[in-house]
Amino acid sequence: MIVVVALQDGILPEDFNDMLQSILPSAPYTLSSGSTDECKQYLDASDKSCTTSLSAETATYKHDDRIYPVTICICQGGPYDDVKGLADEVARIPEFLLYFVKGVTSANAEVSGGLVALTYPPAGQIQVFVEVNARTLTHEAAHAQDYAAHLKDTYYTQSDTWRQAVSASTCSPTGYAASAGSDGEVYGDAILPYVFNLYRGDEYPAFDTECLEPELAAIDAYARSLSST
Repeated sequence: MIVVVALQDGILPEDFNDMLQSILPSAPYTLSSGSTDECKQYLDASDKSCTTSLSAETATYKHDDRIYPVTICICQGGPYDDVKGLADEVARIPEFLLYFVKGVTSANAEVSGGLVALTYPPAGQIQVFVEVNARTLTHEAAHAQDYAAHLKDTYYTQSDTWRQAVSASTCSPTGYAASAGSDGEVYGDAILPYVFNLYRGDEYPAFDTECLEPELAAIDAYARSLSST
């Protein structure tokens, strides 16, 4: 299963992208040598092979005493010229989602087919075809968490619990979620206001999400269930 993202707004404020970017902390990380094997495997699988040179380093992110190694791959001709530029963006993925991300690849935009990004959830592999922000990477990481490899190994968004939450909500988080026709894509965008509420502190006032509360409550319950697994 490949999941893709396009960015449109529904209930989110017009300046949501900048708001989210500003409130998410940037985890410190170190870089070390890495292997291109997995990112090449999934580039080939999505018919988006790197036809130039492909390089990799491992970015090891630290949250308190917990570490999360993520392979950062750079295909020459993609949106990022070096590992650090992409690793800096990955550093803003919330910790409860970063746990499920194993690799992020800057892929060649010429073979993107117009996509912004895509994810292989069971492998925790994300591919980006343009320069991305916290919103895009949070959405994509949510797809990996949806599957929860090695903990659940099944899509939460295919459960009756999630589908009932979507049915009970009276709005969609974004226009894209409303039109995508995919429970997984609804989840990927519904997690955006959930993350915003977790991290906003006193910097921004809350915005009205009452119409989305069944989905937000379901996301919270699922996230908590994973943290206790």
